[in-house]
Amino acid sequence: LPISSLAPVVWQAAGTLKARLRRVSLADCFAIELAERLEATVLTADHHEFDALAAHPEFRIRFIR
Repeated sequence: LPISSLAPVVWQAAGTLKARLRRVSLADCFAIELAERLEATVLTADHHEFDALAAHPEFRIRFIR
């Protein structure tokens, strides 16, 4: 998926999410936003960033280890 093919609304939504979830990186916010739009689950081994978010039903996050 080329970056240029992503609508500005996706980038804006990721930025809004970053403003709300200050401790989460912009890249992770982008992954969360993209997964939401694709009705997918974020797969990660990064417990440091995602443990707090995994408890919220709003986010679909699954840990691979």
